Amino acid sequence: AINACIASKVALAKKQGIRVNLKVSVEQLFSLSDRDMSALISNIFDNAIEACGDMNDRYDRYIIFKMIEVDEMLTIQLENSSNGKYDYDKKGILSSTKRERNHGLGIRQIKRLASKAGGVVTIEPGTNDVHIAVVLPVGGDSH
Repeated sequence: AINACIASKVALAKKQGIRVNLKVSVEQLFSLSDRDMSALISNIFDNAIEACGDMNDRYDRYIIFKMIEVDEMLTIQLENSSNGKYDYDKKGILSSTKRERNHGLGIRQIKRLASKAGGVVTIEPGTNDVHIAVVLPVGGDSH
């Protein structure tokens, strides 16, 4: 299910003219169910695809996705091009990479799912790109 999720998101990105670089090297069981892991990956990709779609210059659109195990931890990293426009909540925390109302749900979902698995999320918005990293303990199957 997770491989199919990644494959469909990569296909969607490429269909929209976004260059995708992918590295997936995972052997252990995840600390989230397949459903939750697919939701996590889908939200990460959806945010990246939308951010790339908001860019004026189609030639600068890219996504770099890595999902690897390091020291009993699953690290999911995604870097994507961005126009540098972000929304922040009242505490100064990034709430959305989109300017429209009712957005930011994907970021909250990512944080909720990572927290459920005992993991952490870091998001670093830049002038021309966004980096997101999700680190989850590798562990028992929670189906």
